[in-house]
Amino acid sequence: MIMTKTRLAMMSLIMLTAIGISTPSSASLILDIYNSGEANPTTIDDHTLIAFDRVEGLASVDSVASPISGEVLFQRKNGTALNLDRSTAVNTDWWASAGDYNIFTTSEHWITLLLPANTYAFTFNVGANRRSSGWLQAEAYDGSVIDKTTFSGFGNSSAPGFGVYSDSSSCSAIKSITVDPTFIWGVGNFAISQGDCATSVPEPSGLILFGIGILGLVYISRRRSVI
Repeated sequence: MIMTKTRLAMMSLIMLTAIGISTPSSASLILDIYNSGEANPTTIDDHTLIAFDRVEGLASVDSVASPISGEVLFQRKNGTALNLDRSTAVNTDWWASAGDYNIFTTSEHWITLLLPANTYAFTFNVGANRRSSGWLQAEAYDGSVIDKTTFSGFGNSSAPGFGVYSDSSSCSAIKSITVDPTFIWGVGNFAISQGDCATSVPEPSGLILFGIGILGLVYISRRRSVI
């Protein structure tokens, strides 16, 4: 009977451990907002950000190369490619933020930034030539989302920054970021974190600890019966 109890306890522990291992942690994306003129961070959570290369000259582009790998694609609401006018921050008198880098301007009121498949953090600024407001939302490849979030306070000489990233316990690769302000506006000052996402080691689940407790009780019972 004692052996039967021990075997049952061991089987229960194995089953509970398997359940604890197979239960996924809740995936999530996080949004940070930075003041206009404030330098965007070089790290978010455990993600190191690399700024995009500055490209000289005016151009109309529907994508921009990541400094690591792949491209960020610009899309309309219907998913078709969208050309944005590329320039540098110092050449646009209404764009206010620290430093000089590329910005991409448009009069359309919907831009989706389609990110490379292994993106875990992305920062950028939004500016406008007139005082404006709008919204932002983001989606990960695993279905995690940042719900539509309204923002305001940008316009002449105002270009707040935004950071979208995966928390270190979920490692949800970011699929897209969509922004929708009004008037002539632009996005720019891109920085990205790509590659493997090192998840934090999860603590033992309650089921596993419960199984260990059962095994301990059976062991104590067996010891007492032998004595």
